[in-house]
Amino acid sequence: MRVEHDELRFDELQLRFKNRLGRAILAALDEEQLDQDLANRLCDAVLFHVASAIDGAEEPLTYEGRDAVPRLLFLNTDAADTLITSESGESWMHEYAMGTSENLRKGTAV
Repeated sequence: MRVEHDELRFDELQLRFKNRLGRAILAALDEEQLDQDLANRLCDAVLFHVASAIDGAEEPLTYEGRDAVPRLLFLNTDAADTLITSESGESWMHEYAMGTSENLRKGTAV
């Protein structure tokens, strides 16, 4: 397996992934027929916490006495043996979480 460090491509992919998560959360909240403002606030809050966990922004996980930090990678479907990540190997979806629900509703999200 090859790892490709491509900051621009990775950032675009993590934005799309964040929006996919946001759509799923918002759809579940909308099924409950919540007030739209409340659903938006809950969506952004849940998305922030989920994205923070995926990004490794929370406390490290402990496994077999060692700390482990999640890392987000994307499989390049053009080259199935290539994983795409950022230069640092880190993701920052949680930084983009707030306001996602409003952008999704307006149709301005990626």
